[in-house]
Order: sequence, then C-alpha cells, then structure tokens
Amino acid sequence: MPVPTAGKPMRSLPTLLLSACLLTLFLPNLHAAPPAPRYSVTDLGTLGGDESVAYAINNRGQIVGGADTHVRGPDGEYITYVFLWSGGAKRKLNNMPGRHYYAAGINDRGQIAGAYSARPESGTYTPFLYANGKLRLLGALPRSGGSLAISEAYAINNAGQVVGVSNGQAFSWKNGKMRGLPMPPRFTTTTAFAVNGRGQIAGSGVGPGGTFFRSHALFWQGNRTTDLGTLPGFGDTEAHGINARGQVIGWTNRRQAGGSPVFRAFLWQSGKMRDLGTLPGIRDTRATALNDRGDIVGRIVGHVARKGNERAVLWRGGHLYNLNDLIPRGSGWVLEEPVAINNAGWIIGNGKHNRIAHAFLLRPR
Repeated sequence: MPVPTAGKPMRSLPTLLLSACLLTLFLPNLHAAPPAPRYSVTDLGTLGGDESVAYAINNRGQIVGGADTHVRGPDGEYITYVFLWSGGAKRKLNNMPGRHYYAAGINDRGQIAGAYSARPESGTYTPFLYANGKLRLLGALPRSGGSLAISEAYAINNAGQVVGVSNGQAFSWKNGKMRGLPMPPRFTTTTAFAVNGRGQIAGSGVGPGGTFFRSHALFWQGNRTTDLGTLPGFGDTEAHGINARGQVIGWTNRRQAGGSPVFRAFLWQSGKMRDLGTLPGIRDTRATALNDRGDIVGRIVGHVARKGNERAVLWRGGHLYNLNDLIPRGSGWVLEEPVAINNAGWIIGNGKHNRIAHAFLLRPR
C-alpha cells in the first residue's frame, strides 16, 4: 500500500478520478476550433475614375494595382494607370502610360514585374521589370515561324528572378538572361505563375491526358520538371502559388457530361496533393495564393449559373472561412476574389464596394 506523504492525508483512487473529471470542466478545450480571425477593410481607391484592381503585395505592405483616371482615351474608355500603394498613400507610376501596362508581382525590394504592350489591341505583350524608377523590357523567347505571341511576367522573388510565359513556354529571367523552363515530353505549352526565394517555380502546362490534352500542374526546380498529378476523380489541374516551404496551391476540375466542370482547391507538398475542402452548399473552390505560414486565400462559387456569386475565402489551420463574414458589418463590401496574402496576413483582392468594382486590403485586427 502506498505510503502517505508526510503531513498530507492519502486520497483514494475514486476521489482522485472525481477531482480530475471536475478539473476538465474548467480547462479550455484544446481541440476546439480557434476563434475566427477578424479584419479591417481598406478601399484602395482609384486615380480619379470609377474602378480599380489589385495585383500583388509584398511583405512590407506595398501594393501594386491598376486604377481608372477621370480622363477618357481615344476609344472612349477611362485611361488607367499602374499604381503603387505604400503606407496609406497611393501614387501612379508615371513612366507606365495608361492602359499599356499591368503589374503582376512586387518583391520586398519594391521591384515590380508585369507586362507591356505597344499595341494592346493586338494582344501582343512583353514582360517588364520596374526597379529604382526605371523600366526594363525583358524580351522574349524565340518562336518557330517568326511571329510573336503573348509574353508576360507573372511573379518576382526577392532575388529579382522573374517568371512567366513567353511564346507558349514558361520562362525564368534573372540578371539579364531569359531561359525557357524544361517542357515535359508531348506538352504543347507551359506557363510559370509563381516563384519562391529558393528559385522553385509553380505553374501549368497543356499535355497529354487520355483522349484529349489537358492542363497539368507543374513544379520546376533547377532543370527538373515535376507533374503534380491531380485529386482522385479529377482531371485538369493548375498551380498558381508557391511559398518558401515548397507548398503549392491551385485547383483541379472534374468534367461533367452535359454540365460545367466542378472545381476543387488543392494543396501539394512533398509529392502529396490534398483537397482543401469546401463549405456546405458550395460547388466550386479555387486557391489563388498562400504565404510562408501556410495561410491560403481563394474563392468559392455557390452556383456557376448566377453571376456575381463568387466570394473570397481563407483557409487557415484546417478551417475554411468566408472573408465576408470576417469584416465589419455594414461596410458596403462584397469581397469576391483575393489575389495575394503576405506573411503578416495582409490580404489584397478585388470585389465590389457599394456595387462598384474596387480593390481592397484586409488587415488582421
């Protein structure tokens, strides 16, 4: 029989069990869902016109986007400019003439990547790098036949490495040199959408798949290209974001006879792809960006036949949140499509403020 501790009476086993049970009633549930995050919402405004759009954000909170002015061009539409938002102030980048440029990425050094067209009506674009107030066109990969197709930059990392597509092939540009990324056998086109600080690249390509060619999510590291596969029962797959941990996000779809395809957001890591899940009554989910903490943003669609039915969402810690439920009520906002999230948890995207298309910034409260 156990020996009682000096000065303390020995307690029986039933008494100990009862005390433990009572104690658990007052302890927090360690497996309960964490409190939902909350955000303030900022309208990124315009440049005197009606509408604006967000493109990218860096870890310093600098944002690039496009916004209308109040001046109409020769075609009767409002002239738009690329803008830089920093510290609550917004300015247009004057050496990017209206409607000929759009930005796609900004790194922590404030370097901006995007695309320029001398003849936007032709649909012909050239990737650019904007750094230290100077604009540099990055050129294009050669194309058989001599004519040029669309060449655009989609992302830039802190080393100044730019990725995108040029004449149907994914490219990486760094230190003045553009190279085409390896294209898997029997693929017809590839596109790079994201790059992390380690030079790992995520994107997509059109390649073989059963009777028809289909879209494949791709991962490039050095000279090696990896096909990320798809979720069980799904086919076409696209990768749109990558973080410092090598996690890749995007979406895949399942075609349906006589109907539109069903889309499902995924997370890929270390050779494994998993479904990010959905909300009750939601048909489609798409993941568009993530940060180094593993927070993912994207959009959901309740019913594809109803226009304006997209809503911005956040996946965090295994939970899926409608971002419209996490901002102050009565704000006048409908958050539709988030496009980026930085490591501080700031989210930018596009939606409608009082029914007018505007870019937004969400900051944790």
